[in-house]
Amino acid sequence: MLVLLDNVDNILDMIYFAAKEIRRGHHLWTNDAIYSIVSAELKEMLDLVRTMLEYLQTMVKTNKAEDLRRYSRIISSLEEEIDEIKENILDKVYALSLNAVEFNHIVSLIYTADKIADNIQDAAYHLATVVTSV
Repeated sequence: MLVLLDNVDNILDMIYFAAKEIRRGHHLWTNDAIYSIVSAELKEMLDLVRTMLEYLQTMVKTNKAEDLRRYSRIISSLEEEIDEIKENILDKVYALSLNAVEFNHIVSLIYTADKIADNIQDAAYHLATVVTSV
């Protein structure tokens, strides 16, 4: 249960970090290449993260073992999709001629979205384990 709470705490911390990073660096989005990545692929990652959070919230509200396992599998498949998107974005970012600030900003956002997804997946697994073990 403590590991589950740690996952949830990490999710909240990383969402806060991402919001602060966006506020700090949104002026960099005037670069067309960065804007293109943020408005398409990164947005897609964050939309999938939001969907994962919705499934996790649904898991919290149910106590049926089969539903918990099903939602956990869905979350896992969404996390795999996010990993693929992350790899594609990183390929694009490394092919661009960005200055250090632009590069660090976009890579930080990409990895933060990925870490949020990883922690949601871990939280779903731990939630299913705790509830089905009781």
